[in-house]
Amino acid sequence: MKWWIVASLFAITAVLVAWKKYSFTYGSYELVIGILSSRSHFDNRRIIRNGLKDSLSPNVLLKFIVSKNACNIPPEDRVDEFRCEASSHKKIDFEMHTTYYLQNIPTDFQLINSGHYGLDFQVNHPIVIHELGVYDHAQDGIKGMLKVVLYNYGNKDVVTEVVFTSFSTGEKDGFYLYKPAKRFVLPKGFYGSLVVQGVSNDDPVLGNANCIINSGGGLITHKMFYRSLSATDSYFPGFQNKYFNTSCFIAGPSFRYSSYENSDNGESDFQRMQQHKYYSNQIEEQEKRLQKEYLEHNDIFFADVVESYRILPMKMLHFYSWLSTKEFSFFLKSDDDCFINVTAIIQMLKYTLQNGKNNIVFGSFRLNFALDQHGKWAEHDFISLTYPPFPCGSGYLLSKDIVDWIFYNKFRLKIYQGEDVSLGIWLSAINVNLINDNRFRCTRNGHDGDSFTSPDHTLEDLIYHFGPNKNIF
Repeated sequence: MKWWIVASLFAITAVLVAWKKYSFTYGSYELVIGILSSRSHFDNRRIIRNGLKDSLSPNVLLKFIVSKNACNIPPEDRVDEFRCEASSHKKIDFEMHTTYYLQNIPTDFQLINSGHYGLDFQVNHPIVIHELGVYDHAQDGIKGMLKVVLYNYGNKDVVTEVVFTSFSTGEKDGFYLYKPAKRFVLPKGFYGSLVVQGVSNDDPVLGNANCIINSGGGLITHKMFYRSLSATDSYFPGFQNKYFNTSCFIAGPSFRYSSYENSDNGESDFQRMQQHKYYSNQIEEQEKRLQKEYLEHNDIFFADVVESYRILPMKMLHFYSWLSTKEFSFFLKSDDDCFINVTAIIQMLKYTLQNGKNNIVFGSFRLNFALDQHGKWAEHDFISLTYPPFPCGSGYLLSKDIVDWIFYNKFRLKIYQGEDVSLGIWLSAINVNLINDNRFRCTRNGHDGDSFTSPDHTLEDLIYHFGPNKNIF
């Protein structure tokens, strides 16, 4: 072979090797890992970063997805822990119960038999629950045990509940006793049933009388019937009795609530100013640490959103926009409290994708998953009783063409309560190949040596799973 042919072959080979190295280093990846991370979770990122360093290669890219902007509202001044919305609800504004007149009670007045009793109501304007209460007919406290439960009537889920006993009767207010309940925002349109369980003739909490309805100035609407059920049956009373004229049934339960916009928390301007100053200093220190971390590791993507659980789908859309500019085969999404077995995932991709790498979602899928009407995962915009199939947010894989589809349609995609259910709703519009693999664990208890990802781990768990002998810190 002539010398110039040999030289040409060597030159071509060198160019190909250099091009391959360049493409892997500057934008062509077998796998991109995106980990949703809270701004304050410095230790989580450090443990994961050091735990994965032996699994990463030039064709695997790791990015932590962090909100660019902190929520500037102190936690105690937010409507709840899941939103960056200012609202204080420490002041008690209204009570939900029937307001009755004790005079002119009929001589044949009879207390109702033992069982479970309740009132239904509908929310006309968002309200915040503070306390649950029970009617004390004889003004002598609680003799046995009573439970007051607020149900979501639609799916009979318990929103919040409190227990009254002779040793823990709560705060007396007129004919009612009240105890603090876990705080929740009930949205406009919420249909609830407030039920007292365990009523007995020995400890009466209800009766008949003339009454008017307290509706908090129209914030809620009472349904003109009461619920009842024998104590021997199920706990949600399904039997309904109508009110007649001005005669109403005094069902024992009550709750205290305030309007969603209530901003009077009883604190002085000086106290509020001091709280905000202290919180602002914390944010400033946090920002300095984040910028230092970014410069040292260059593995943080700052999504231009405000830190909040409710904004996670938008946070992911920002990352998808950045990711669409990269060349890669698959994207792995996870969270900063998750164990991730990168080596096992890459091996799985090599040996199971013989028929192409397009239009694929790997994950452990939730099927016929019911919508929640309250709490962290409350969903009020998606009109259905269940979600379309969606992968557990602790870990799922998307092929590049699906990421590109999300990017091209980002202005048409509605944001729902979580990034995982949002993804399921978005992808229900197209024919996607969903590959269920339970090695993407949905719960911490499912973690074992075969796990690809597993969620809800403490810092100690992460150190253990990523390797106790590694230099995590």
